[in-house]
Amino acid sequence: MNDLFNCNGCKNNCSIEIIKDGNRITYNGYKCSKGLSYAKLNSSEESKIVTARAILTNGKMSKIPVRTTTEIPCNLIADVIQTIENTKVQAPIEKGTVIIKNILGTGADVVAQRRVV
Repeated sequence: MNDLFNCNGCKNNCSIEIIKDGNRITYNGYKCSKGLSYAKLNSSEESKIVTARAILTNGKMSKIPVRTTTEIPCNLIADVIQTIENTKVQAPIEKGTVIIKNILGTGADVVAQRRVV
């Protein structure tokens, strides 16, 4: 079984392929250690770190990249993404600022991935 996804753990935006062959998992296409770590976290079928974009007001761009601080159960990922994409954030904002605390009661916070002045 092969999965392909785009990593946004850094500015490289790698296209990473996850190849599952029985108990063996291989990762191809990552360009840095963050990409490999991100791929390993996201190859788990039980839970995943969620990345998305929230609406940004008063900034140089219309959306800001965000991520959860811990893994989210797979059955809640679609709801978490929808909640994030409907959330408005006002600039200026610092990287690491909590945008949503304890999203959907999961215990995970949603934090800004970059600084916007």
